[in-house]
Amino acid sequence: MPVGARTCLLGVVCLLAACHTQTRVQMPVGAALLPAPGEAAAHYDTQVPAGPGVLGEDASAIDEAVSNAAHEHGLEPVADPRLGALAAWTAAHATAEGQLPPEAAIDAAARHLGLVEPTPHFIGLTTNARAAVLDHLLRETRHAFAEHEYSHYGGSVRELGGQYLYVVALTWRWLTLVPVPRELALGTDVVLEGELTHGFGSPELAVTAPDGQVTRGAPAPSTHFALRVPTRLPGVYQVELLAQAKLGVEVVANFPVYVGVAAPSEIASPAYAPGKALTTAGDAAQASLELINHERQLARLRPLALDAPLCELARLHNLDMLEHGFLGHTSPITGTTVDRVTRAGIRSSLVLENIGRDSSVESVHAGLMNSPGHRGNILHPQATHVGIDVQTRGEGLGKIYLITQVFIRVSEPLPSDASALLLSSINQARAARGHAALHDDAGLRVIAERAAQRYFREPSLSDEQLMAGVRGELARTPSDHPRKLGALLAIAGGLDDVAALPALLDPAVRAISIGLSQGSRPDGFPNAICVVVLLAQ
Repeated sequence: MPVGARTCLLGVVCLLAACHTQTRVQMPVGAALLPAPGEAAAHYDTQVPAGPGVLGEDASAIDEAVSNAAHEHGLEPVADPRLGALAAWTAAHATAEGQLPPEAAIDAAARHLGLVEPTPHFIGLTTNARAAVLDHLLRETRHAFAEHEYSHYGGSVRELGGQYLYVVALTWRWLTLVPVPRELALGTDVVLEGELTHGFGSPELAVTAPDGQVTRGAPAPSTHFALRVPTRLPGVYQVELLAQAKLGVEVVANFPVYVGVAAPSEIASPAYAPGKALTTAGDAAQASLELINHERQLARLRPLALDAPLCELARLHNLDMLEHGFLGHTSPITGTTVDRVTRAGIRSSLVLENIGRDSSVESVHAGLMNSPGHRGNILHPQATHVGIDVQTRGEGLGKIYLITQVFIRVSEPLPSDASALLLSSINQARAARGHAALHDDAGLRVIAERAAQRYFREPSLSDEQLMAGVRGELARTPSDHPRKLGALLAIAGGLDDVAALPALLDPAVRAISIGLSQGSRPDGFPNAICVVVLLAQ
């Protein structure tokens, strides 16, 4: 099978001398341990195994409801026995009131069975009137298919205290994947090879390593993918495949690979401590912010500030999704996240968005943190502000929270010793690569500083005109200056954006002159930093 561009994600160097093949994954504190749903799968696989997709009595009601609802949308979902087993396991661990286990537990059970796609959508129905169950199931499945396309389903019927609990699991599988082992020896690459389907394209890999660090590759220009993740630390690698669709970037696969450790044989069901009552959308947004900033504190990152205009943007997007029945970053009405931010007059060098939907604020947050791409947004070191909106639908056990988070970066004022700080960061990056430190060339610094000041003082000046002036001044410099002079212009949101530019890490460069200024131009974002760098060999 032809494959697209290969992306290789570099892991962190492992400082351990041995591979601990029998180490077990530590269970979360306070989690209840539940028996796993049957025999563990050896591989993650997109192929449907043989067997019935709906288990228990009255399976025909679930088959008929799903088939009729899907047919109304031109879809023909396939019954997958693994989803039937997952639905049966979910029903078996439901409460007497019919409340299903937490999403984190259901997701772990899905991975135990070898499923690769995001956590399935569940429909639960408790009734003592079996004669009317088809009408109820059809209404709920119609609503589900109106909001999302589903490709596979499974179900289960369980008697529960004189009543019957019907559970339907619906999922979307928009790829074919060469089977991936759930367990690997340390040092063995995780290999993802396959093809996107159903109009998805631009596959992109995101991985959370055992140390919690997120690495994200570049999108491949194809529906085919052959992606490789080196493993240099023992532990769990959360592997996520993203793809571009009509509603923006979506997660098409997300699963853990156990490297040098054994996969758990039981399912950990987290027990969330009851928090304060969330009586308003503002309370829920504040709770979401506190969860985000707790994660950032653990990662030694500065907390995010809640921004009112961004909260309004998030609110409008939530209402748009609810009104028009979609879940995604790209709206048919308002466009992309960047479109919405720009239209609101907000300019930033960084714009990110998370969208999650589940039965509580905590479970939405847990799901986002379990997704390397969304986790990377929450822990983005350059983010400074966030807008959060929470909308709810339904009541009681059927209550659903829809959360949108919009992250941006607001540049801070440059410190008085900004040039020295930037030079220090550049030299640290060079030292990490074994290159000699650059020395400051004071003789050329005035040229760099003058050009940087002109960038904001003369906003009609193009980048090329500005750099043409720099080159003219360099050509007139005295001959005792080193030859092979080069010039670099960068517009950034912060100094850390500049330090790792490839030109600054060239081992042939010996001297540097830095000019810095900060300001705003009509064609840029507020408080942008202009950096003009002169390099000499």
